[in-house]
Amino acid sequence: FPEAMAQQFMTTILPAVEQDGTWSGETMCVTSDGEVPISQVVLAHYDADNNIEYLSTIGRDISERKRFEAELQHQATHDSLTSLPNRFFLIDRLNSEMKYARRHKCAIAVMFLDLDNFKRINDTLGHAAGDTLLQQASQRLRNCLRPNDTVARHGGDEFTIIIGDLYHVENILVVLNKLRAAFERPVIIDTHEIYITFSTGISMYPHDGDKVEDLL
Repeated sequence: FPEAMAQQFMTTILPAVEQDGTWSGETMCVTSDGEVPISQVVLAHYDADNNIEYLSTIGRDISERKRFEAELQHQATHDSLTSLPNRFFLIDRLNSEMKYARRHKCAIAVMFLDLDNFKRINDTLGHAAGDTLLQQASQRLRNCLRPNDTVARHGGDEFTIIIGDLYHVENILVVLNKLRAAFERPVIIDTHEIYITFSTGISMYPHDGDKVEDLL
């Protein structure tokens, strides 16, 4: 067992078995392939004087189920085309950022970006080209941000960026300059060079509102 699992056994599982005669839950087991999640039952077996004589356990590998659950969770919170967080994840993340900002007395920038002339690209080059454009634009947006910032696909050709932990509001200019530089290069789709521009709006927490819907 991993060290954390050994600690769990001594502090949680063993006391429960001593009191109730049984414990069930999820644990981790170390195999040659690494740590594997298991569903485990631990049973107490008693002697003639009703003292615990020994314990037995049954464990079942649930790694496949865990992978399936993680995939379902990802599908529920991320856009299938770009793999960016979707609007539901965005709202949850913005709520979390606002709680952090209230505690640490800092600001948040919420940027809304709308791709210019996207319909014309779809109409002239086809939807497959439009999808490729969205994927490449998503990657460039992601590369402009810090790991703790969020870029989400709001829907269609619209994206939302959350820049948290801002102690100086003017620092948002650094992000804007990165975004501008990232899209100075064209996106190459087949033999076409496409230059991407955005229409952008920015709201600041708490200056422009203290509710998610107001900021968005």
